[in-house]
Amino acid sequence: MLDYNEALKRPFTDVKKLLIGLVLSIIPIINFIASGYQLKCSKSIIKKGKNMYMLPEWTNWGNLFLVGLVSFFISLIYFIPALLLIFFFVGKDFLTNLSSLTYESLGFTAIIIVVISLITLYVLPMALVKYSINEKFGDAFKFIEIFSKSLTWKYTAAWIFTLIILLVLNLVLSWLVIPVNLTGVDKINLGGSFANFISLVTGFTLFGKAYSEIK
Repeated sequence: MLDYNEALKRPFTDVKKLLIGLVLSIIPIINFIASGYQLKCSKSIIKKGKNMYMLPEWTNWGNLFLVGLVSFFISLIYFIPALLLIFFFVGKDFLTNLSSLTYESLGFTAIIIVVISLITLYVLPMALVKYSINEKFGDAFKFIEIFSKSLTWKYTAAWIFTLIILLVLNLVLSWLVIPVNLTGVDKINLGGSFANFISLVTGFTLFGKAYSEIK
């Protein structure tokens, strides 16, 4: 049975480890290490070691970076169907016009894109959990197992809980913004990065536990 209380408390079981994650999460490129650590939180729950709800150690940073980088490419691949739809209906300049895309400009296609994107966001965490176990790229595309474990109430509840935590933390930490004077950047959204790291440590803890319990 999923222990939401333990998962929610997990990011705060070691302040030093949490601070390391928060700092790494705000640095471009380096934040792949934080992403790899989030998946390590999932893997440690699946292995069910001693004190499994304690935060894992920050070790083998090179491997954490690689895992985070690979998880980024896995995510991109999963979003290819939605991106192809946008490309097909908008054209080759869709990346430069992405901010101007509206329901009026896309019509019914917008609904299809939103639905496909939501399905992708829903299934993707389970795919990343599957990859994290043995760190094999191909494992993230074992669709039959991934979808069978995703289409369960246990995983759905964990996904909804994580989404709520993410939204609440983003709201609570929205004031954490640092103004900067860099080309193309006028502020650094610390609150968003912190909310993402904390909520995904909790989330991947739940996703890993769900993976291990769903037969």
